[in-house]
Amino acid sequence: MFKNATVYRLKTNADYIVEQLIGGLRDAEFKPCGKLQEFSLGFVAIDGDSLVIPGDRFALFRVRHDEKKIPASTISQLVYEAKEEFEAQQDKTPSKKEIFQIKERIRSELMPQAFSTTTYTDVYVDAENNWLVIDSVKPSHCESIIGLLREVIGLSSSLITVKHPLSDVMKTWLFEGHSTDTSYETCNYCVLKDEFGSITCRKQDLYDADIIKLSEDRVVKEISLYNENYSFVLDNQLRVKKIQHKDQFITEHTPAEINDQTHQIIVDTYIIRQTISEIVNHAITACGGIENNSKVAA
Repeated sequence: MFKNATVYRLKTNADYIVEQLIGGLRDAEFKPCGKLQEFSLGFVAIDGDSLVIPGDRFALFRVRHDEKKIPASTISQLVYEAKEEFEAQQDKTPSKKEIFQIKERIRSELMPQAFSTTTYTDVYVDAENNWLVIDSVKPSHCESIIGLLREVIGLSSSLITVKHPLSDVMKTWLFEGHSTDTSYETCNYCVLKDEFGSITCRKQDLYDADIIKLSEDRVVKEISLYNENYSFVLDNQLRVKKIQHKDQFITEHTPAEINDQTHQIIVDTYIIRQTISEIVNHAITACGGIENNSKVAA
């Protein structure tokens, strides 16, 4: 189940995007890195052979990202040794272009033996809100997935922009001890930032006078919130982190009989979709709505 969420607004109708996903992901299935390939990105099955699991007004899919990593210290040492050898043989210092060529040659030689890391990221289309939601808060990773979808199905999307700064709204929540309409209570974590750096407050009473004093001249970058069903961290870029549901809530929203693994995945996705929808729409409303509320193209 999702623990994080970066939300994109779709600029085309979500139902149309779901149709494109069901028919188009086979064209970009994941393939392992080649010998000289630094990274590979593609779609993999979530359950069985299905690249897309459709549900009630949503579609879930998974992206695999493999990346080969060569320690920078290793490259630096080998480049240094190659420069020494070059100077001894050529009786001159290598130029910037020659150093670049040396570095690229060393990288190519090491790449076939490089250690590879693998990341799986779940993504779903929310047709009710016309969103694409990625289980990651790392901008570069999210943008690589958006780029892949743009290439495969012509996805057009953008991050949500609100009318009033979320950091200002979050500061009000911090001062009052709860969010707008008391939908969420502040928990025990926040990050405050000014031009000199950041202050992270962990396991602290956010309503404490010292925390309030610290926050007066600082931007609230992150804040933890909770209600009777779940807790989470919200940042001032409208990203949601560390979503955690209470066991009782999960039990109450899970059918007594689960037919198979696909059924379980659909149930889990329905729960997280409702949770993320509540959190993000609450924040959008508190910020006065979406800045560019243009009509979505069909």
